[in-house]
Amino acid sequence: MNEQSIKAALLRCVNDKTDVHDYDGDFLVDMPFKRVDGDAVRLLVEWQNGQYRISDRGDGLESVLDAGINVDSGIARSTIGDIRRSVRIDGLAAGDYELSALVPEERIGCMLNDIAIASIRIEGLTVLAQSRPPRNFASSVGETLKRLFGPVGAVKFRAPMPQTGNRTRRVTASIEVSGKTVFVQAVGRSDIEGSVAKCFYAFNRSMAPKLRRVSALQGFEGDWDEEQVHDLSEVSKVVFPEESSQEFGMAVNDALEPTLS
Repeated sequence: MNEQSIKAALLRCVNDKTDVHDYDGDFLVDMPFKRVDGDAVRLLVEWQNGQYRISDRGDGLESVLDAGINVDSGIARSTIGDIRRSVRIDGLAAGDYELSALVPEERIGCMLNDIAIASIRIEGLTVLAQSRPPRNFASSVGETLKRLFGPVGAVKFRAPMPQTGNRTRRVTASIEVSGKTVFVQAVGRSDIEGSVAKCFYAFNRSMAPKLRRVSALQGFEGDWDEEQVHDLSEVSKVVFPEESSQEFGMAVNDALEPTLS
């Protein structure tokens, strides 16, 4: 045993636990790292403007937003900035909260590693939610859907929703009944602009019909800016579960029509 044999053993392990999948001409890379839920860190590699764009598709920050943490101020924002700078990633895109970078072919390997680690570190900010009530808004929405539709269909949390370009993006939940699927995205108020942008971005690029997309907004209708509600209504049905869980259930039920009566 020496330094080189240890390094070789580590590289073999990394190679064995890394999977690359064709993705309509681009590539999805399952890295040898796990997220909190046990899933592999999955990164997208796509050709763009003569270079390769590598991104975590917003998966790292999605867990933080779902935990109700405001990423636009305070310790979360400063920590995200530190993480980006530590790996020299410039692209935390304001519109979709992805970690991304453009690199030449010879830097793909190193940047895959850097973005994967940065994404996991950002996901770790969910510990900041420990001081909050244990049930955040997204969890509340999921529990309501499970109670209302679990007996008649399949309710899946953090469900992949088909996007343009043969891609997928996770939303709060999906409800499938007799082959019909409705996608629901919870929109919390701890980071209003970020939550609205995330929801609009996901639904605006969705391949699911508009009638099968539901934006569930926290609080009451009067709490929200009319323009924000209007923007989300352009890409989905907007409901307020905390105002009326019955109307929330009816909206999802209507979206499943004609499957349910």
